[in-house]
Amino acid sequence: MTMVMLAHHFLVRLRHRLEPRGGDRQQATEESLPDPVVCLDELPPSLLPQAEPPRTPTLPQVRWLLRAALPVPVLDVALALALVAYTQRRNLAAYRSHRKRTLRQLTMQGS
Repeated sequence: MTMVMLAHHFLVRLRHRLEPRGGDRQQATEESLPDPVVCLDELPPSLLPQAEPPRTPTLPQVRWLLRAALPVPVLDVALALALVAYTQRRNLAAYRSHRKRTLRQLTMQGS
């Protein structure tokens, strides 16, 4: 979920940076629309310029960008020991909680 939130935040900032209007979302009016292009030559459809698909980064591309933009944490002995202790505390709390629930269910079945 964190990756999704970071990717969303990155894409929103990228869109604001790349939009020529600075991110304003105004309704198009008749005056603001460009003049239509009129082609005087009768060209076959295959020779007409094709519209480019939107350039939206894919999930692997967003991962690459986030990996390049975010700092890599340094893992030293003190941090590794702290992470191990934290994980063991959380695992013990989960074990006790599940054990308590299992014992309660077994006593209800035995009654």
